Amino acid sequence: MMYLNEKQHRQADGFTLIELMIVIAIIGVLAAIAFPAYTNYAYESQIARVHAELGSNARAVENAMANDLAASISSDPEGIIAFVDSDLSTTVFGAFTSPATSTITATLDGTAGGGIQGTQVELQRPANGAWVCTVTGAGGGFKNSFKPSGCN
Repeated sequence: MMYLNEKQHRQADGFTLIELMIVIAIIGVLAAIAFPAYTNYAYESQIARVHAELGSNARAVENAMANDLAASISSDPEGIIAFVDSDLSTTVFGAFTSPATSTITATLDGTAGGGIQGTQVELQRPANGAWVCTVTGAGGGFKNSFKPSGCN
């Protein structure tokens, strides 16, 4: 390409430092907005996953109670209801007695996000058999909006 003078040649060489700095500033602003939104989404989905796992366990408990195995659930959940612990939480089964009123409680730990570590998701079964969900937030990053629908 033919240039008329040296000044025209320098203008066509690339980006200036100020243009690069503007692009970096824009990327920084976008990251500052996106990261907290992603973190909140991750926390909410982890709590929803633990809630779903507890729901599956609750159905298995109902099946065990229908087969007169309720008394053994808290001592041997792996054998009675084929329970497998989650990588997000530690689950504890209460003593299901007659009438079967007890709880299944999961405490988020393990690979759960640091902002919600210690949060508890609990399913309680009153005598009428209708499971009730309660979420108790912990960890400093917990927000009430993270609770799954139907949970107190």
